[in-house]
Amino acid sequence: MATIPTDEECARAILRQHFARHQHRPGWQTPRWGVEQSFVADQRFLVSDFDRGLQYALAKGWLTQDGENLTLTEAGFGQQAQADDERTKREEALARRLAEGRAE
Repeated sequence: MATIPTDEECARAILRQHFARHQHRPGWQTPRWGVEQSFVADQRFLVSDFDRGLQYALAKGWLTQDGENLTLTEAGFGQQAQADDERTKREEALARRLAEGRAE
């Protein structure tokens, strides 16, 4: 059975799929529609997931919204770095298991 992503997972995906991919820094603005397009390009997500994730990111202070523009905050930038560190650790662990011949 398919699992519906949580609001937090959607918010983290927004950070990863747009802001991290385009190497945004805190304070940089980008049009909301561009962020939404990046998000739904990953076919695991729907527009409704974007809306939930955006509301979560705004509530956590990871992004701010001014009209139709979104701005990455210091807190949001920090979340990107944390996600990158976690992904690197997972990739390193997988590489070790592959080297040992056990990729479970």
